[in-house]
Amino acid sequence: MKLSTDLSSLIIPGSEAKNPTDPSKMMPVTDEANPKCDQACTNGDRDQRRECNIRCATMQATICSDKFVGCHKACDNDMPSKPKDPECEALCGNVIHKLCYPFAYEAPAGAVTPTLRHAPPKPSAVKRKAWTGSFMFCNLYPADYHFDVLVVPEGVNASTYAGPSVADLSYKKCTRLQMTSFESIALRARGVIAGISRPIVKIPSMMLFGQWAFGNHQVEFNRYFAKGDGAFICNGFPMWESTQKGKKVEVLRGGYKGHTLANLRYKECMPSGVTSGEVLAAKIDGHEAGEYSVHEAPSAVVIGKAGQTTSLSFEAWQGHEQ
Repeated sequence: MKLSTDLSSLIIPGSEAKNPTDPSKMMPVTDEANPKCDQACTNGDRDQRRECNIRCATMQATICSDKFVGCHKACDNDMPSKPKDPECEALCGNVIHKLCYPFAYEAPAGAVTPTLRHAPPKPSAVKRKAWTGSFMFCNLYPADYHFDVLVVPEGVNASTYAGPSVADLSYKKCTRLQMTSFESIALRARGVIAGISRPIVKIPSMMLFGQWAFGNHQVEFNRYFAKGDGAFICNGFPMWESTQKGKKVEVLRGGYKGHTLANLRYKECMPSGVTSGEVLAAKIDGHEAGEYSVHEAPSAVVIGKAGQTTSLSFEAWQGHEQ
């Protein structure tokens, strides 16, 4: 196992002879005893981390000591007769920064939970926390009819709920919903309940529904909790790579020659920093499939079918449209 900065590759000439003792018998090798080495040894199982800590402690004894001659001299860059080795000196300096105290940053002691040493906590009954908030909700289900969106109160049977519709969504359309934890969403189409979500616990940033799979016409809900400074971008283009997996659509910022933001499958979304005046583009298998000029700072941009064709289109929503 290598240290996080490849420190194990740096051996200062002559340093091996200065520390002949077995480091596992003379130096701390635990994360707790040597937190600088805990910071430097970034991965691995217990045995790998122990080995890494031993190597780290060995190097600390050499380069963090007052007896260390310094990187300039250790790399023989002080000798006019020898060619300079700036890479050795730069690596040596980086190793010292990574392995030798003090830390680059330490938070105030009262702001961080200390390592707990008491007995494991006993389970306790915790009162449920309820959130209230708003989020974008989009219809990615490719149908020629609309869905009424019903917000079902906690404890009410959603399959028989006959409450009022809070939104009317056709394909590629989005709206902003206001909900509270433990409520759920029911979808009513042509007078019957067509889909019921699990109860909301934490308010998402984006929620959507679409076709479950190719040939399976059931409704599936997806939720996203990440946030961005611009619009959410969602792929509602029901092109399939297999019966269960949508085909990836490459989304680019800055047009077809811009940089790739994401490769989104059907029913996948991502937050972005895209704002008014920018151009989004979509490619499928490298083919230029569509562009959209962003206007009026939308909250959501949906990629979907253009009419009844197999071509692609963009739709943008601020969230207040009905």
